[in-house]
Amino acid sequence: MASILNVDKIRATGSTTDAIKILSTGHIPCFHVSRVDPRQTIAQGSADTVAFNSNDFLHGWTLANTGVLTCSSGSAGIYLINFRCRINSGSDGNWYARIMKNNGSLVGEYMQNEYFEYCNVATLASIADGDEIKAVVYQNIGTISDTIGGTDLGPNCYMYGHRVSA
Repeated sequence: MASILNVDKIRATGSTTDAIKILSTGHIPCFHVSRVDPRQTIAQGSADTVAFNSNDFLHGWTLANTGVLTCSSGSAGIYLINFRCRINSGSDGNWYARIMKNNGSLVGEYMQNEYFEYCNVATLASIADGDEIKAVVYQNIGTISDTIGGTDLGPNCYMYGHRVSA
């Protein structure tokens, strides 16, 4: 015999703070976006926002064609956010990947590229309704056409986040 529990929030006894809130769609707020084809070129010596052009899901978030994600009303909370990207080059040089909130850096990592190197950055962040999240890549390796994006055993440039607490 199966049981169904219908709730929209979980809260400790006597508390007024919600630990978990579920959207009216039945989902916990989360997103998974990627940059696939066409790939994106990042000019040498510049930092550019990753223009994500594909999503697996957007629950409580919107994605602009610029690659900026916006937290929808009712989706605020503590999020685990992860950004993974590969530079499509076999040349040596420096680059970084960064996750930004409202144009301020949350976390980043510098890399020394040797051959199609991946960078993975992750953080926990307090996100409010209306906050904007974006991924930024800088490269000083050289002129690299189609610098990021594409698929190689799945998307090689993606970002995901899910709310872990309200």
